Order: sequence, then structure tokens, then C-alpha cells
Amino acid sequence: MKVGLVDYSMGNMHSVSRAIQQANQQVCVVRSESELAQVHILVVPGVGHFDLAMKKLEQKGLRTGIAKWIAKGNPYIGICLGMHILFETSEEGKEEGLGVYKEQVKRLPVKVIPHMGWNRLECQNSEWVNWKAWPNAWAYFVHSYGVMASSQACATTTYEKIQMVAAIEKDNCFAMQFHPEKSGEFGLWLWREVMKKAASL
Repeated sequence: MKVGLVDYSMGNMHSVSRAIQQANQQVCVVRSESELAQVHILVVPGVGHFDLAMKKLEQKGLRTGIAKWIAKGNPYIGICLGMHILFETSEEGKEEGLGVYKEQVKRLPVKVIPHMGWNRLECQNSEWVNWKAWPNAWAYFVHSYGVMASSQACATTTYEKIQMVAAIEKDNCFAMQFHPEKSGEFGLWLWREVMKKAASL
């Protein structure tokens, strides 16, 4: 089963590709809407500015392509900025996101930005991940913007006493604020979990 890794010049392609391969999946780089037909699972990484991300996706025809992909019920996995673009808007810019989730991405209301380093996950019920199989999970974060709360969060974390969404899911979409490709053995386990769920959709 081919995993499409979206290349829109906004993510650490090498480390994410390697992590997917370590989860025993074949990676196919996606740079245009037409290439979506070649894959079964879509992974959207991302580090950078929200508006720039949406504009680059638009330039490649992927903004509409990804929206159609999600609407058809195909599996989408987002990382960091790849999570943010699923929301309607972001305080980081003026562009509209994909609108899968209705909350707004906001600048973290904390003293030290970016939030960078390892944080413990506080996990809730999930249809994508059996969190109980990895109790006391810690993941690696690097971000200045995030989502403070959502009824569709399946994991949260706390930084400077502020709770925020760490992972979120809705039907065929699963997204993480943290970087699983930088989260060691837990991250590799999580890749295998979400790939297994995505393959079943």
C-alpha cells in the first residue's frame, strides 16, 4: 500500500519519509493533484507559516486536491503545520484552511516561544490509536501556534500550565501537533498504529 508524502516545500521530508519506511510502508512523493491517484494514504508534514503553506498548496493544485481527497473519505495524516491547515483559520495569517475542524489555530499564550522539547501526552479515547498499549507516552514538539481545545482531540499536552491539543481525529483524518518522526520508539510505534488504521479505511 503506497503512502503519499506531500512535498510543498514546507516540511522535513527526509525524516518523515524514513519514519514511514521504518513502519514498513512504501513512500511515494506527491507534488501535484494528479499524483494523488497513485496513493492510498496521504501524509502532510509541515514546518513554517500557515499562509505560506496554503499558498504553496494552491500553487501546486493541492489545496483543492487534498480537500477532495478528504471529502471522499480517504485517509489523511497531518503533522504540525499539516495539522494546522485542517482548521478553518489561524491567527498566524489570513488564508482560509481546509475547514475539517472548526476551531482556530492560535498563538500559544505562554512566555517562552517556541514550545520546543519533549512533553507527556494526556490521552483520551481514540478510534485511531490504542493509547493504552503505550502508557506514559512522551512526544517531541516544536511550535509557536496550536489549538487550545477541541471536542475531537484524542490527546492533549500541557506546557507552562496551558493545556493544548496534541492529537486530533475525525473520521478519516488524524493529525498531530508533535513530530512522531522525532519521537523515538514511541513515534515509530505510533506510525505503525495510524498506518494500520488508515489502511483499513
